[in-house]
Amino acid sequence: MEKEIKYCSQCGNKSSVMAKFCKACGHNYVDSETKVNEKKNQLKQESHQPTKVKSKTKNKIIFLIVAVILLIGAGFYFSYSGYCRGVST
Repeated sequence: MEKEIKYCSQCGNKSSVMAKFCKACGHNYVDSETKVNEKKNQLKQESHQPTKVKSKTKNKIIFLIVAVILLIGAGFYFSYSGYCRGVST
């Protein structure tokens, strides 16, 4: 079975996947992996935020459509009721 290896991002030295430090330069793999994981989590959170913005925009559009429909309906109601009053007098 082959031994899994990784390369140091600082000096390029080969190390075991289980190693916590680079034997050549002393680079801390654990800190690097933690930073990478934190960055991934941050990107995941940022990718979810536009969804909320899209949802708010969608709600605004729906509200505007309903408001326009109500205004048109009110206009027809008042124009029709005025028409009927004019005919009956």
